[in-house]
Amino acid sequence: MSSLAPTTVSLETLRKFLVAIGSTERWQILQELAKGEALPVRVLAKRIGIPETNVSKLMVSLRSSGIAERTPSRAYRIHPQFTVPGEQAVDLGVMLLRLDRVNPQ
Repeated sequence: MSSLAPTTVSLETLRKFLVAIGSTERWQILQELAKGEALPVRVLAKRIGIPETNVSKLMVSLRSSGIAERTPSRAYRIHPQFTVPGEQAVDLGVMLLRLDRVNPQ
């Protein structure tokens, strides 16, 4: 577990995030991003097996929730505020999502 202070999020941010992860494909995107590497749409699409246009549309929800962000090189990553060093997880303060413990199939 991270030795950093826990993340604090508003209920609205939490609501947006819960809506965002309500899709299997968005969950798979988060699993890929939680590995720690910023990835472009092309790579995400190949890794999870869906068209690039679909990934771009799915990223809108993840970005609007604040969990994901686009880097200057147009790759995506989990916002550093929500990362857990050394773990494939998203820390929302009120809950910790361990993305390495879900089989995508």
